[in-house]
Amino acid sequence: MNRRHTLIASVLFTGALLALLLANVELEHVAASLAAVPFRFVLAGFALHLAAYVLRTVGFALFLERGAVAFRELLMVHFVHNFYLHMVPANIGEFSFPWLLRHRVPKARSLSILLLSRVSSMIASVLIFVVAALMVFDWRGRLQLRFGWTPIALVLGLALLVGLVQMRGRIAVQCGRYSLTRRLVQSLTALRASLRADLERLRLPRLALVFGASILAGMLAVIGYYAVILRGMGLDLSLLQVAFVSTLGLAFLVLPVKSLGGFGATEGAWTIGLMLLGVEKEVAISAGFVVHIYSLANVCLLFVVGTLGLRVLRVQ
Repeated sequence: MNRRHTLIASVLFTGALLALLLANVELEHVAASLAAVPFRFVLAGFALHLAAYVLRTVGFALFLERGAVAFRELLMVHFVHNFYLHMVPANIGEFSFPWLLRHRVPKARSLSILLLSRVSSMIASVLIFVVAALMVFDWRGRLQLRFGWTPIALVLGLALLVGLVQMRGRIAVQCGRYSLTRRLVQSLTALRASLRADLERLRLPRLALVFGASILAGMLAVIGYYAVILRGMGLDLSLLQVAFVSTLGLAFLVLPVKSLGGFGATEGAWTIGLMLLGVEKEVAISAGFVVHIYSLANVCLLFVVGTLGLRVLRVQ
């Protein structure tokens, strides 16, 4: 699927999701919910959102050689990168991180740091979701194990993976015959070397502890942001409940098509999660729009700060 087809699919997917949601809520209700959040809650939410950026940047900085990039510049890069990550469909915005650092850090190194951070964040998100779900709901007597085709699919997937590993030499030789695939193989080889070096550094207890703490603290800051905005709407949910709802959106990450700016998908996840907690449908949909719109407002504001900050820092 080329970029044009990806964009068209994203637009259609976003439109379908928004149409489904807006068919169940009045726009006036969403607007009223946005306006009802007191400014002090918006400001507190922004502070928590900013704290999440700073904490994630700490994790990035741990894997860079001292003096390669100043922390304030890396933070500005993160401001800009996160904007593209939210706004560009199909996760293409991820590549803005190595592009923004191309004059300071080799691409393989920046991609390795980004990949390691993303995987760690995903693992932490899954753990938070499982813990929150187990503590929020009463699962006694509800768990029934039904495997179906799952074991067969796992065995076939594992066999395919083993086969690819065994044939990696032949695959590399075939790819090396073409200039495009040869460059791709070279890039992947450099990325693998950087990943191996970063994973080796994670064996240092102090670095692993600080990195893990930065990832977890950053996620808790985002959960705190959601809790503050929801509290401003009058929804008094516990942090565990907010953690459950906010991490429920992980299910949408496996979809082959992404929505533009997360619109529709984010609200859909929040609607499902809040309704599972007993919140009325119209309130749940409005809450999804409110937390998402304020979040994107923060992202856009920090994008402007990051863009101007990078211009000032790189002129000096």
